[in-house]
Amino acid sequence: ANLARRSSVLDQLHTCQVSCLISHTTNSVIAAFAYNRSSRFTDNRARVQYLITSIMPSCGPSTTPSSPISGEPPTKTSPAKFMHIFSGLSVWLEPDPAQTQLLTQEMKFLSEQCGGTDANMFEFVPHCTLLYNTCLPDWDEVKSVDETAGENSSVATSFGESDRILQKQWGERVLQKCVQEYYIQRQTHYLAKLDRFNDDAMNGFNQKTTGESTELDTPFDLKNLKLKPTSHYYFPYPKTADGGKGFGCCISLLILDTTPELALLHEVVKCVFPPDERHGGGKSNESTQKSKLDHNDDTSGETHAVEFRPHMALGYAPENHERVKSGWLEERTLRMQEEKRYVQWAPSKPEIDSHHDVIDYNRMKLNDASLSHEPSWDAKYLSLWSTKGTLKDWYPVAKIDLRE
Repeated sequence: ANLARRSSVLDQLHTCQVSCLISHTTNSVIAAFAYNRSSRFTDNRARVQYLITSIMPSCGPSTTPSSPISGEPPTKTSPAKFMHIFSGLSVWLEPDPAQTQLLTQEMKFLSEQCGGTDANMFEFVPHCTLLYNTCLPDWDEVKSVDETAGENSSVATSFGESDRILQKQWGERVLQKCVQEYYIQRQTHYLAKLDRFNDDAMNGFNQKTTGESTELDTPFDLKNLKLKPTSHYYFPYPKTADGGKGFGCCISLLILDTTPELALLHEVVKCVFPPDERHGGGKSNESTQKSKLDHNDDTSGETHAVEFRPHMALGYAPENHERVKSGWLEERTLRMQEEKRYVQWAPSKPEIDSHHDVIDYNRMKLNDASLSHEPSWDAKYLSLWSTKGTLKDWYPVAKIDLRE
């Protein structure tokens, strides 16, 4: 009796399945025909299976609206994107790539967490920006005398192959001029300090008795130039900042030490190249500006002094991205500062490659028993980059190896 009741219940369920299937079928003729044909099956399960295979292919996509309110499927929310359009050329100081694996890993991680390429967060090489949105000095004159320039006479237009080659060659010459000028200024600074040192000696000032150093504080050779990280810093830079020149993003920064040699190199580059955006330059017609070294005009009243604060940007996160709005990026930057994460990223011991270096290193230890090695990267390249457009559009124009 129990088995009979159970069979009756199953039959009713199968009959209900058939009725529901037919009622949702858009082609009633096919449904009726399939139902009549299914009468040859004595088992209800077989009938239901036959009807499913016969009717369902004819049903097609559902015409039921996805949204009962609007009748339209819900729209996807567009991901936050970094949309800032950069300008001009930029002069960078790049660390040795062989020493920056951990640094680039963190930069890649931050990019992926804040949207990656879908958010226009494309990867770029670690660098310290010396100038942003400048141009090549005397570029108009250089192009006008070059026979391969053809009809392309404006820097603002897309460069052809010949333009890229010419730009690279001229860029390398200008960067070499920066290096030459650095050593001239270095010698000038040294001689000035030497004169002051001698004057003090003539006037009877004995630095040894006062405990002061008798060595002259002279910037190092560029081959020994270091990039020394000192702290992490979270920097919101909305579109409304700086009179509407803001990037519309939040930046996790790595602050660098303003060493004497780095400060001197910045001053030299600033003199060789036309004014950048931070020093009254960066105009849309980049090719009309000339190097400040070519004239003696006093422009001190035209622009205000901007303090050089060397740093590295680890990434530009869109200000409307969830990782930014939730505070994740700021919290991670603060945590990196608490942990002094930069110490793990940069080498903290000098590399010794020769017997001469060993002797110098031992002499340093003898002179100062408490000598501590601060984390730093070797400055490898002085480079010129086209930073016109989005991050994806950046490309290197020219670079010189400071270690050669």
